Amino acid sequence: VIALKGAALLEQIYGNVSIRTMSDLDLLVPEELAERAQALVETLGYTPSGSEEAQRRTREEHRHLPSLVDADGIAAVEIHSHIVTRSSPLRFSLSGFWARAKRTTLVDEEVLTLAPEDMLVHLAIHFFLDRRFRSYAALGQICDMAEVTRAYEHELDWDILLRQSLGSKVRGPVYCGLSLAREMLDAPIPDNVLSALRPLEYSQESAKRFTRRRVLDTRPVLVSDLIAPVATYSLPTLLKNMVTRLFPSRAYMSENYYDAGSRGMYSSYFYRFKELMAVLVLYVKNPVELWQQFQIDRWIHSMQNESSSES
Repeated sequence: VIALKGAALLEQIYGNVSIRTMSDLDLLVPEELAERAQALVETLGYTPSGSEEAQRRTREEHRHLPSLVDADGIAAVEIHSHIVTRSSPLRFSLSGFWARAKRTTLVDEEVLTLAPEDMLVHLAIHFFLDRRFRSYAALGQICDMAEVTRAYEHELDWDILLRQSLGSKVRGPVYCGLSLAREMLDAPIPDNVLSALRPLEYSQESAKRFTRRRVLDTRPVLVSDLIAPVATYSLPTLLKNMVTRLFPSRAYMSENYYDAGSRGMYSSYFYRFKELMAVLVLYVKNPVELWQQFQIDRWIHSMQNESSSES
C-alpha cells in the first residue's frame, strides 16, 4: 500500500496536522488487489458513499473505487488503483512508482510512500487536473510541491523526474506545477529541469492568464460548469456537452444534488439550473471574461494533449 498526498505529506513534510489539512485518506494499491483492499476497509465499519449508479460510474473510471466513509460520516478512505482515470491522456504505467516507493512509518504503521521524484510528478498532475474545474486549494497544492522540493533538496534525483515525466508524456502538467512552485514560492528547482520540461508549444501569455484566473481568483469557473472537459472543441461537441452539463444524468444528480430528506429529483434539476443561471448572469455582464475562461480551458487541454502526443 502506498500512502498518497496528504497522508504522506503530513508525516514526512509538515509534521503537524494543524498545518496541512486533508479531506480523506488516499491509498494506492495494485489494480488486481483494489477490490480486496476495499473489502478489508469495509470490515472496519466503513461503507461506500453515493448511489449505486454513482458507485458504478466511479468504478468504470478506473482511478479509485467508491469512497468509503465511517459511521459518523467524518473520516473517508479512497482506494486508488491509479492516479488518473483510464480515459485520461495522462495515464501511464505506474511500475516505476512501485519500484521506487520508499518504506516509512505513518502513525506507527509501516507503509510505502512515493519516492520524492514521483511524489512531485503526482502532485503536479493532481494540481493541473484540478484547475479544469476550480481555483479552490490551488495555493495549498503549490505549497505542497514547494515543500517537497525543500525537504528533499539534496536527495532529489532530477534525472529520474525528467525520465518519468518525458517518458510518460506528462511534461506539460509537471512543468505547469513545478514552474509555479518556483515562481510563487521560490522552490529550489533547477533551471535546466524546467527547460527540459517546458512543452514545445508553450504560451507564456496563456500561462499568466491561467495563473491569474485558475489559481489566484476564487470566482466560479463557468466553463467547467457548462462545458464538460472535451478533447475537441467543434461546435457540435460543445453544444452536446453543454446540454449534458445543464441536464446531467440521474446518477450525477443523486451524487451531487439529491437529498431525499429535503429535495426530490425533479426539484434538484430545477435547483441546478437555477444555480448555473446565477453564475451565467455574472458572465453575461462581462462577455470578455467568458471568452478568456474558454481560452484558458482550451489551453489546459492543449497542454495535456500535447504532452500525450509528443515523442
